[in-house]
Amino acid sequence: DTDVAVVDNEGGQSLETILEQSAASSYGKFTLAVRNRGQLQYADRDTTSFDHSRLEVFQTDTEQGVRTGFGSTHIDFIICRYDLENETDAKRHYYDLTMTIARNGWYIPIVDTSGKLLFTPDDYTALRNAFRGVDRFGGENLDVVERASNVKNEAHHAHEERVSAITADIAENQELVAKVSAEIEAVLQEVLQEAGIDLKPDFDRSVGGARLYDIGSTGRGTNSPGDYDFDFTLRLDDAHSSSPFFQSAELVEKVRAKLGGKDNGSHALHNDGQQLRLTDCELSSAVADVDIAFISTSDIDLYATHNAVSDRLEWIRTHHGQNAYERTVANILVAKQILKAGQAYKRVEHGGWGGVGTENWILANGGNFLEACRTFWDVAHTQTGQVVPFDEFVQSYPIINPGVNLRDDRHDNYTRNMNEKGYQAMLKVIGDYLGVE
Repeated sequence: DTDVAVVDNEGGQSLETILEQSAASSYGKFTLAVRNRGQLQYADRDTTSFDHSRLEVFQTDTEQGVRTGFGSTHIDFIICRYDLENETDAKRHYYDLTMTIARNGWYIPIVDTSGKLLFTPDDYTALRNAFRGVDRFGGENLDVVERASNVKNEAHHAHEERVSAITADIAENQELVAKVSAEIEAVLQEVLQEAGIDLKPDFDRSVGGARLYDIGSTGRGTNSPGDYDFDFTLRLDDAHSSSPFFQSAELVEKVRAKLGGKDNGSHALHNDGQQLRLTDCELSSAVADVDIAFISTSDIDLYATHNAVSDRLEWIRTHHGQNAYERTVANILVAKQILKAGQAYKRVEHGGWGGVGTENWILANGGNFLEACRTFWDVAHTQTGQVVPFDEFVQSYPIINPGVNLRDDRHDNYTRNMNEKGYQAMLKVIGDYLGVE
């Protein structure tokens, strides 16, 4: 059931006082406020008749509660009892809650204990926009920007030349990637078959066996041509002690022996999982780096980062056509090339977006790298042309991941992953690309 504290405000008390005097003060740092508009019925041990169309709020000797869960549309507002500036992890928990609200597609105000509005409709809209093109969560249409606004003609023409040149290589690159991926999958299939483990297709949700997911840029067709770095996740059944997952260590050794290459930091994961990392695997189609995470099927199957990028790219293909899809992929590849060259790309070494962060940045700007540069530059400068401090920029330019980062089960805000060094490098690269003097 759901714990409930029934309160009224006949005495005109403040929200903070009501909370302090209520049992809800001990329920946690977030309190859901539900106004009774006739959808609730009150009951105790002596109640014998019920209206099954209404939620039952029952009374026991020590507490009150609702016998079932209930939809978020019943919630009028949420009270945040965290000190967002001083409590450890407070901002993290607050952000996670706002992302959950945005993902559900139904605005719920969040207030502090004084009644001050913390999470505004504008805040909700900014987060909700990240779900454009994600049908799973009812996202709105994802626009495609054909031509960036308010940029020099010279910058536009130079950008179009780069996009056109790389578009011609996309089909060939994806064909080669498919061949390499098939070789890696064949090795896994062979190892699993030798161990008596059935490798099932992605759509097969039956119990047992294993399922393979291509979660890297190669699986999305957004890897730079000639860059063959494959990232897979292999989910293994762990229903009982003899299940495939508990053979992970042995499977890793057999895959390593068949793929060859050099070990580059393979290690154990939490809950007995394994991470295989190999570089320079000499396959028949290409030399590739291969990362494979061996995890259990009991780990929650979340809508992950790679799902969200792939679904939005496919949304563009379906609703805007193959040409728009290829141009979007080309813009992502151009962005990666330019940012790498300017040392404004890698998350750790450069303090930048990283690969998937760059993909989300481009998708958030209509699939157009030049438009993404323009919006970044505009937000990073005042009306008088002064550079905005990095801390202020972070607050004003969120790039939200509508999928979940499987490393920490959260929706990334890639701007918060940047640092001052990366910010300055981005300004230099973007200024040059826009032709700013």
